[in-house]
Amino acid sequence: MNDLYTIPNVISISRLALALPTIWLILRGDAPSMLFAVILLNYLELTDATDGYIARKWNQVSEIGKLLDPMFDSLCRFTIFATLLAAGVLPLWMLLIFFYRDVSISYYRAFAAQRQVTMSARVSGKVKAVVQGVGVILVCIVLLAEQQHQHPEALSDTLFYGTLIGGNLLLVAFLAAFRIWGPVVATISAVGGGSTLMMILFRVTGWTVPHADWAVWGLLFAVTMVTLWSFVDYTLGFLDVLRKR
Repeated sequence: MNDLYTIPNVISISRLALALPTIWLILRGDAPSMLFAVILLNYLELTDATDGYIARKWNQVSEIGKLLDPMFDSLCRFTIFATLLAAGVLPLWMLLIFFYRDVSISYYRAFAAQRQVTMSARVSGKVKAVVQGVGVILVCIVLLAEQQHQHPEALSDTLFYGTLIGGNLLLVAFLAAFRIWGPVVATISAVGGGSTLMMILFRVTGWTVPHADWAVWGLLFAVTMVTLWSFVDYTLGFLDVLRKR
């Protein structure tokens, strides 16, 4: 049980805790709510990128951690996609692809383990995770930009810049506390910094995304196709496991 109470595992579990308030924010859909949703989504990506790195760096890799990380990753992402479905943004068929992919791969790995074969992570899974995370953030930024355009009075400059500055300071504090450097910092800086710059651009210029509904649909379609590719890739890998036995 001591392996359960490690910092990487707590970070993994906290992802679902962070996803729950994001449900309420996205369903509210107004500009302040979407602003906070984007900030929380960035932190979800931060925790996803750092838990495994911390486990390896601090020698806290455990068997239960190897189970918790992908489990809470799937639960967290499915929670966000289900929320987008409830908000009328995501079609049902896209959600089903996300669901079938994650559930099937869990069974693939369980079946392979019964045959004393380990199905290791594949490149398509890592690409899928990045595309899903970035795609959802971009969708929420587009929705935020639309809300700002339609109701500019709903989001004051004080709230907007205060939230961005506060959120980024917390992000830096998190990284400094765990002294995480290298590719993790580069990834988080790219996602968090890109999100911040895009939101400031929309805020300062008042620019809106042409055909925002189609832009959102296109982003989600791209995310779905990458997820489907990953599903097929893992299925082919599972078939290779069956052939080898």
